Amino acid sequence: MTKKVLKRRKPSKKVSELAAQVLGECAFAVGQAIEREMATDPRPYRMAPAARDFWLELHLESIPIALAQPGANWVRDRAGVLLMAGVLGRRAARHALDDAGTAAGITIKKTHVKQASDETSADPDCTAGTSGGSGPYCEIV
Repeated sequence: MTKKVLKRRKPSKKVSELAAQVLGECAFAVGQAIEREMATDPRPYRMAPAARDFWLELHLESIPIALAQPGANWVRDRAGVLLMAGVLGRRAARHALDDAGTAAGITIKKTHVKQASDETSADPDCTAGTSGGSGPYCEIV
């Protein structure tokens, strides 16, 4: 029997306590939205590790950048950012549901989360205190 060798992950980048809080709150909002959207279908679902890693790596980089922008204020921006995080989760779930066809289970893949991220970044409602589609939290680096 052969053992599967796991890829070694890059060491995690240190982020501020506030950036970690924002990441956690956004991840929770995304997960809740996915759960609500998937409740419309009785099949089991899962998120592919590549999809999860795509979002985590992306936001580990973009959230500290957003928080460093002039005028960024998490207390003020929180409600709008978490609303858009929910939109992000719903879009990814919807793409996975649409792509699943008659499969026994549903997998949210990296292509689904990438498409949802691109759509959400361009969304005119993604303001985070600035003009539509240009909010610092909406920028995908």
